[in-house]
Amino acid sequence: MKFTGIALALVLATNARAWNLEFYSDFKHIKTHGTERGVCHNLRSSYDEKTKMIYFNPSTPSYPDPKGYTAYSKADCKGNKYYGSDGWQYPDKNGDGTRFRSYRVTKN
Repeated sequence: MKFTGIALALVLATNARAWNLEFYSDFKHIKTHGTERGVCHNLRSSYDEKTKMIYFNPSTPSYPDPKGYTAYSKADCKGNKYYGSDGWQYPDKNGDGTRFRSYRVTKN
């Protein structure tokens, strides 16, 4: 019981100090978080959806806040780019959505 409580506290503490980046489609959403910057991350292959909205919270109390993120249409941070910053973004103004396969949180 004590180990579970300690593990839960560590997870919550880590999430409280990390930036959050969330991708939303009509039917699914994916949440990512971390403290790394400048590193390419591929989205889960199960998220094969057209993204309608993206939410980015750069707040990291224990680290300098990142300035934004770049979402990519292909894996390994290749293809068309979409740049975003703090708050809600709507990558496709036509409402059809855009498929993203990877992202990178910017360095300061």
